[in-house]
Amino acid sequence: MGNWRTVTITGSIGVQDVAAARRYIELGNNPANWGGFHCLCWPGPSLCGLGRWIPPAGGKIRAVGNLAERNYDINDVAEALRHMVTLAPSLELKVHCGGDYESDTCVATVTVHAGEVSVGPAEVPTVGEGLADLSVARLGAILGGWS
Repeated sequence: MGNWRTVTITGSIGVQDVAAARRYIELGNNPANWGGFHCLCWPGPSLCGLGRWIPPAGGKIRAVGNLAERNYDINDVAEALRHMVTLAPSLELKVHCGGDYESDTCVATVTVHAGEVSVGPAEVPTVGEGLADLSVARLGAILGGWS
């Protein structure tokens, strides 16, 4: 199992920054891209991961899921966002981070605003709302041949 961390991401991105942001998070199945692995990336289909959380047309962002691998902490989220905002300056986000071992209790909120990333106290009580239903839908898609 391991120490997975569940997060809820809300915010927005301008259409002008979508391509760069998607390149940053979408590693896909190409092993050449795996050197860029980070906690907010999408390495491919999964039941509880964040998925392709940057919308293709920009605008509102809402994603829920586990970070890309075990043992990432809040500072890892902040560091990934510090890099991401250099590529996508229009990014405005709140990443509400749950506790260790998929705890749904929010322990911190990482904020991206006006190109700056800050870590603060929890701004919501819980994270992960809707993840169970989303995981069931993803299982059906994976078994149905989605990639």
